Amino acid sequence: MEKALKLLFDFQRFEKNKELESTINKTMDNYSEALSDDQLEQVAAAGSPEQLKVEDEPYKK
Repeated sequence: MEKALKLLFDFQRFEKNKELESTINKTMDNYSEALSDDQLEQVAAAGSPEQLKVEDEPYKK
């Protein structure tokens, strides 16, 4: 995760934006350890299936 954050926030090395620096620090404080395999099984990046509303023909108008 730290590697991914460094790539995302590489801009900060050149700009030294105080607001961005604060956001980076808060993020690192809150999410400083990697998720275990058990925790990753609980992650649903696309949301839960119950929340999905499937239209019969979404592209037909």
